[in-house]
Amino acid sequence: MFSVSRQFASHALQHCAVWYFRKESAHLVIRKYLSTSDGTITQEDKQDHKVNLNKSRVLLNELTQWTNEFNGMEATNKTVSVLRDHQTEAYNYLGQIYKEYIQDLEKEIAQLIKALKARDELIQDLESAKKQYIESLEKNDNLSKMLTCELNKHAEKVKHIQETARFFRLGRIRNVRSALEYVSRRILLKDGKPFESAEPVGIALQRLLEQEEFKIKLRWLCETYCIHTKVVKNCLGGLYRISCKGKHGHGRNILVYAKYWRKEELLALGAIFEYFNIRFTYWNKEGKETSFPYVEKCRYHR
Repeated sequence: MFSVSRQFASHALQHCAVWYFRKESAHLVIRKYLSTSDGTITQEDKQDHKVNLNKSRVLLNELTQWTNEFNGMEATNKTVSVLRDHQTEAYNYLGQIYKEYIQDLEKEIAQLIKALKARDELIQDLESAKKQYIESLEKNDNLSKMLTCELNKHAEKVKHIQETARFFRLGRIRNVRSALEYVSRRILLKDGKPFESAEPVGIALQRLLEQEEFKIKLRWLCETYCIHTKVVKNCLGGLYRISCKGKHGHGRNILVYAKYWRKEELLALGAIFEYFNIRFTYWNKEGKETSFPYVEKCRYHR
């Protein structure tokens, strides 16, 4: 609408300029040919007509210049309008692109958050596995230390058994009596008494009940084979007296024959010999060589 009004104004100015020029020319002709006085145009009229004609030409030029300026403004306004339309389209296009870009970014951010959560879960699993592995290593280390300790104890026990056997061979300790005498000397040495002490062997054997480790072993054997602990303790002092009887012999190896011993006495001898790592041979009542246990286990183990 604005461009139409501009175009109308330019045409109106042109029309006014042409109309004014024609009006002045017609007025001059009328005065020249239709004069009522002398029928001639005076010099002043000519001069006025020339001035008016010049004015009309100037006015026409100005109006033409104004018209051109209006036309230029109209073209400029059209260009501005086109540019504004392009600008609006560009803004809309950029807005659409920006919206799509924001949506893509939101999707990427959501995927990154999901990946980070999965990574955190993986890290937690790895930390848990690492913790379990460290605990397993610590347990294995403790187990290795325990096994090493047990192996050392076993090696010491084997060494002690070998030394005891060698000592028995050199000292001709080959029966229960001499073995109990050896045990008595070991007990006296552990209690700080001299090796040649005159304390009876039976009393020395009773001192074993003061050693906690021997008491635990004896209690376990009594519970396993259903024999009262007090009965076994009471028979410790008489073991040496029984071993001094000739029927036990003096063979090459230490022999425990079940035929000549009661159950509690066999249990006490087995506990003593195991406690001091003394190897011996055991015969059951039928005279057959067997290994520990010396008596049958009770039916219901307590």
